[in-house]
Amino acid sequence: MTIFDGIVFSEEDLKDKERLEMMVESESVRIYQSDEARKGRSLEDIRNKVRQGKIAELYLIENYGYSESDIMWHDLIDPMGDYTEVKAYSGLWDEHAPQVTRDLKRYRAISKFKSKWYLLFSVDKRNFYKFIAKIKIKD
Repeated sequence: MTIFDGIVFSEEDLKDKERLEMMVESESVRIYQSDEARKGRSLEDIRNKVRQGKIAELYLIENYGYSESDIMWHDLIDPMGDYTEVKAYSGLWDEHAPQVTRDLKRYRAISKFKSKWYLLFSVDKRNFYKFIAKIKIKD
């Protein structure tokens, strides 16, 4: 069990909507400016995907004492000081989905990757977020 078990939230639960917009725009532009990260997507497509993850990140910041990472391409730092990746996927219901397996394999293969934890959220058709799993990436 974790402190996140049973939590459900939406963008409406966020207190600082202006901060959300700044977080989305900053990461979206950074991704768009990198050919490798852009992968042929439009800036608007990137914004939509980034927004989905940033909503979960800001919820953790506002409600659970997380802070933004000081390292590019790393999401958050938990209250214990551990780097944490946050993923929010539409229509995902467990931690065994192919995209989760792909994420974890990629993170574990990068020697300079610092995140210890992977927090997984599912986003339903009404844009409600539900906590799915906390997975250890590395020691």
